[in-house]
Amino acid sequence: MDKGDELGRVTLADVAREAEVSVSTVSKVLNGRTDVSAPTRVRVERILRAHDYRRAARSSAEAPLVEIVFHELDSLWAMELLRGVEAVASEHGAAMVVTRSGSRHAPGPEWIEAVLRRRPLG
Repeated sequence: MDKGDELGRVTLADVAREAEVSVSTVSKVLNGRTDVSAPTRVRVERILRAHDYRRAARSSAEAPLVEIVFHELDSLWAMELLRGVEAVASEHGAAMVVTRSGSRHAPGPEWIEAVLRRRPLG
């Protein structure tokens, strides 16, 4: 196994490589998703324990976030999409953040910095 990051911690990529699975499979195991086979889950969990893997802690007050960016929010399509995302996010204990980019094709750099600080799920 590689050394992991610069602090010597094991990364998800390290665990995935050792378990011979994708990083997304390791993430699914960590998040308790059910769409991972039992033998794969056991193998990944064993490797995580062997390397004393610890997830970066979130504040207990912070809910996991899903970030959504829209050009405009005036349409019925946007509202339907937001309702659907909010329903799925809440089923999984996540909150939703919505950004309106307005006349720009993408939000400005200050938004990107804020997203990186919030560390959303997606």
